[in-house]
Amino acid sequence: MDFLARILYIIINDISGRLFMLNKNAFTLAEILITIVIIGIIAAATIPVMINKTNQIETMTALNKSYSLIQKALYAAQAKHGGISVWEIPETGNAARAEALANYILPHIHVMKVCGTGSGCFPNTTYKYLNGSEWSNIDQRTDLYKFVMNDGISVAIKMYDDASPNSQGFFVDVNGFKLPNTRGKDEFVFVLDTKTNMIQPYGKLLDDSEIKTNCSKTGDGSYCSTYVLRYNKLDYL
Repeated sequence: MDFLARILYIIINDISGRLFMLNKNAFTLAEILITIVIIGIIAAATIPVMINKTNQIETMTALNKSYSLIQKALYAAQAKHGGISVWEIPETGNAARAEALANYILPHIHVMKVCGTGSGCFPNTTYKYLNGSEWSNIDQRTDLYKFVMNDGISVAIKMYDDASPNSQGFFVDVNGFKLPNTRGKDEFVFVLDTKTNMIQPYGKLLDDSEIKTNCSKTGDGSYCSTYVLRYNKLDYL
């Protein structure tokens, strides 16, 4: 597409030159129409690519920002209250555990809206996995604690009282209420490691082949947060 863009640049410059010399060498209506058609074809091919590239850059920037802001809030809360292991978080009850964690970190995050376990901080729709299958309506779930950061990033805290490695962490929609509401495209998963007192992209410790298999059009996209932060690109879309 860079080649096509260069051709478009050359054609536009040629037209500018012709217009400048119009009084000496005027070109015909047919020449004008042919040039316009060529410009239209090249623009139709290049503009969608440029828009997609811009969207990918915005997604990567928002993902890195949300990762950094949540981690900084965890650090700040621990500086004030000690390590996460000593925080007063109930041993059971997903909603109660999520709210308890939120009470520690929210004072250290600039937020525009807090919904708690209620609705209104995520779009009221069923999110999809990257492979197109349905996942969940985050907005309507009462086991998650939800809020919106000042830049419009929607965050849901999950603190399930089970022993799975994905039981504690965050669901993050980097463009808030905008589409496509799909894991790996605008919604990503971070997990909370209470041993290191840090969050990390889901799947961080897995090898490249596992990450790339999951973060593909046939996978569910749960490891895409690791893919984007590891490779700094969204070429799986």
